[in-house]
Amino acid sequence: MNYRNIIISAAALIVSVVTATAVNAAETNGTLTEDTTVVVGNQKIAIDTDSGRTVVKVYDMKGNEYSKTREAEFVDGQEVERVFVGSPFIPTAGLQEISFKPQFPTVFAGFSVPSGKVMNTYRKYNYTHAKTSFSIGVTGLSIAIPFDKSYLHGLTAAYQLSYNRIGFEKNYQLIKDGNGDITQQHNKGGQSSYMSYWAARLPIMYSLSYDGVGVAFGISPEFRFGSQAHYIDAVSEEYHTDNLVKAFGLNLETNITLGPVVITASYGLLPLLRKSGGLKLYNNNITIGLDIWRLLGKQRR
Repeated sequence: MNYRNIIISAAALIVSVVTATAVNAAETNGTLTEDTTVVVGNQKIAIDTDSGRTVVKVYDMKGNEYSKTREAEFVDGQEVERVFVGSPFIPTAGLQEISFKPQFPTVFAGFSVPSGKVMNTYRKYNYTHAKTSFSIGVTGLSIAIPFDKSYLHGLTAAYQLSYNRIGFEKNYQLIKDGNGDITQQHNKGGQSSYMSYWAARLPIMYSLSYDGVGVAFGISPEFRFGSQAHYIDAVSEEYHTDNLVKAFGLNLETNITLGPVVITASYGLLPLLRKSGGLKLYNNNITIGLDIWRLLGKQRR
């Protein structure tokens, strides 16, 4: 009889019984005091519970923890809501990947179609020039809140900063009259005429997305500042008129996402100019932007 083998077998049996008893007692109390480790191939998989959640970690045979790219949570009979917050300026590797993400470009640029009516291209009496009108901007912060566990639709929002320029026919100068009303003065031999302003925008959208393709629509309040009209006359003398636009605006907005490319259409719902009298002006934009971190294949936090 081989006593050495009998002792080893008995010791292994005792360790197994003690471990099973300890795990069973810990589960009865609702928590695990130590990880349960399973070796699969050349990886160690540690299973634990934390406040009712099952937590799984993976290590190599040297004890180095693998970075987590996707995470699954198992919660007994509870609804789980996830919120994804992103910023293009703080890319972070190794964070959990969530299929429902904000659908906003990191940078964007496009042309403006100023009009005299809401959601229209009518500009018979404001003498705007669409070819010299444009908008450029960046997205600083974004957030996505899925409505259910499918992560296919939900609410998205962002903070954006944009520079906007509206061109006019070169012989028309934007001025303030004696009553402070904004009007257009017709001159001869003008070389350039345009108006510019900055806007801090807060788009709030209902979004649907799947596998990098998505659509979204909603509203975009904006807070404008730094407005100024520029005019250069026939002898190259330049004139400036400040404080022309209203401080608050509201836009109807929709976008289409195709991988890293985001196409956005924005329609002004409120008049742009202060005390404009009979001069009506609404700013509409169509822009194309890129989600730089998605283009580079990196995740955002």
